Amino acid sequence: MTCLAESITVFINSMTEDEENEDDECEEGMVKRRRIKYIALPAAFFLVIYLCRGCCDALFVASREVYPSPKGTNTIIIECDHVCRPYVYQKTWYGKREIWTYPSGGFMETVSFSVEWLSEDKFRTTYDDKDDEFDEEYIITIPK
Repeated sequence: MTCLAESITVFINSMTEDEENEDDECEEGMVKRRRIKYIALPAAFFLVIYLCRGCCDALFVASREVYPSPKGTNTIIIECDHVCRPYVYQKTWYGKREIWTYPSGGFMETVSFSVEWLSEDKFRTTYDDKDDEFDEEYIITIPK
């Protein structure tokens, strides 16, 4: 009987050791799942923000032209919406900052504004009409 009792106690001890090993593996798995959850949620959030920004540009911007300054210290972006109303932005490290908006309504046709840099902080934007009837010229200074 003692031999049978010893074998039962050995069997029970081995079962409890296996359960402890399984518990350790389960805890490690839960820790890995938590790490993945804490990494995946912010990554998904930034992906959604990035996709929304791209969709907004596709929906609201009809054309975009980028003009770097002569020395490269400033970059301006001229965007036209779907009614050809130009907006001038300064490119920044975090995106863009609006520096000028067209004072009138939009145009009935697709238009293009040319840019001539006068200095690193000042440029001239010109709309040249085909008939020279409605030529427009604006001198814009980039604020600091």
